[in-house]
Amino acid sequence: MSSDRHELDTLTLMAAATVAWALAIGSHQVAHGVAAAVSGARIDMVTALGITGRWTDLRTAGTLLTSVSGTVANILLMGCAWRAVHPREAPGLTAVLGWLVFTSSGWIASGHLILSPLLGAGDWMSVADLFANRGPFRVSVFVTGLFVSGLLWKATHERLAYVVGGGSSTQRVRVARRLTRIAGVVAAVLSATVGMVTGGWGPPDAPMQHAGVRFPVSLPGAVGIGGLTSLVLHALVALPLLRAPVMISQRPVRGPLVSLPRSPGLIGMALVMLGLLVLILGPGLKVG
Repeated sequence: MSSDRHELDTLTLMAAATVAWALAIGSHQVAHGVAAAVSGARIDMVTALGITGRWTDLRTAGTLLTSVSGTVANILLMGCAWRAVHPREAPGLTAVLGWLVFTSSGWIASGHLILSPLLGAGDWMSVADLFANRGPFRVSVFVTGLFVSGLLWKATHERLAYVVGGGSSTQRVRVARRLTRIAGVVAAVLSATVGMVTGGWGPPDAPMQHAGVRFPVSLPGAVGIGGLTSLVLHALVALPLLRAPVMISQRPVRGPLVSLPRSPGLIGMALVMLGLLVLILGPGLKVG
């Protein structure tokens, strides 16, 4: 390989990461909205940070279905991407995109399991509220999140080795670092942007509605808290991806190094996904 910059097109990598994180974030919130509506709740808006409406009056089954639906949606995405992260031929666009979809959805799902009981709000605290003594359940969710994260970490770096492909140890680690760093930057920028849009122009109580917390009245404060909330929920959980390249040198793989030429189709898809997430789901999709 003469240059890894030629083999791994930057715009295509950014597009793949954008599609993966937009799918992970969007499917999570849309699933909440669909589950709540099916269960009989009055939903006003679906945003990138949550749903608004009067769904707290749902019966136990409806509350349970609405609360876990986001995680279920992410798990289904992981299942769809799992086959793609087992490349039978020379690794390329399908393998890279599959790995990004698998890891983005997986770490958002496991992140909710860990962060929800820690913060005392969110999807799994809504489930905990169904129990008279929610303390033990809260602890069990946190421990489960740690266990799931351990399994996911193993799958993350093992599959990355096959996605990167063969070659010298130095080449493989360099390519893996470039891939994960671009994915991390895209996750942070995309999450912060959509959070700021929701905080400033969306429903003021979407991110923390279940905890009864509202954004400050001032626009700058709302924008700042919206960006920070989305960064914590959607981007900081991607930090383990940045450690995955460290394990690449310990997992040699036969075959050619990954090749990722420019893909105008994927770049166009990423622009569409970016518009849908930031411009529509950001300020909120009105459904009622």
